Amino acid sequence: MKQLAILIPTKGHPDNIEAFVEKSKDALKRSGYDLFVGESDERQESMSVIKKYNDAGYNNLHYHFFENNPESEMKVQMLCQMASDEYHYLWICRDGLLPSFDIISSQLDDLMGKEYNVISIMRNDRSVRKNHYVSQAYTNLNEFFRELYWHMTFWGSYIIDNEMGRYFSKQTRSLKGTDNSFFMLEVVFNYLAEKKNFSADRKSVV
Repeated sequence: MKQLAILIPTKGHPDNIEAFVEKSKDALKRSGYDLFVGESDERQESMSVIKKYNDAGYNNLHYHFFENNPESEMKVQMLCQMASDEYHYLWICRDGLLPSFDIISSQLDDLMGKEYNVISIMRNDRSVRKNHYVSQAYTNLNEFFRELYWHMTFWGSYIIDNEMGRYFSKQTRSLKGTDNSFFMLEVVFNYLAEKKNFSADRKSVV
């Protein structure tokens, strides 16, 4: 089983996908991480972006077209369903995010090796002079959510294990009209609340 799949739901933003891939492609390949782009735009413009990099030897980049224009949360659910059986961890990112995989990949490998349920990625100071990572482990669910709930409303701010990915792929939104990211966070909380043993880590750049 592979370690990490990055999942990006998108619709009509090929420039964002191009920027994401261009910045991340070499670090992703070195780390053995796979990237899945799930698009619902009939023009399928992001497919040509992925194909260009596939032709250049980046075979860890994948494209999937979703018919009938599903909402973002449904695209994420389908991506989770596709990846949960082949990857230990899933990182759901929005298509405008530009994470620095070249900086954080070694830290991620260490954290994923500890088999946390959730890994939260956050930057405490956006005007940092250099990157220094601080890790804080959690075994208390209430403490984890009390400190990090606000941060985890953003897609791309946390990584989930594949069991949670399978759980999420089967859920339906209980609060109609709520923001997609809050629905995902609702699922994370409900899943973890049912577990007898909980573990998570916050990886901060300070």
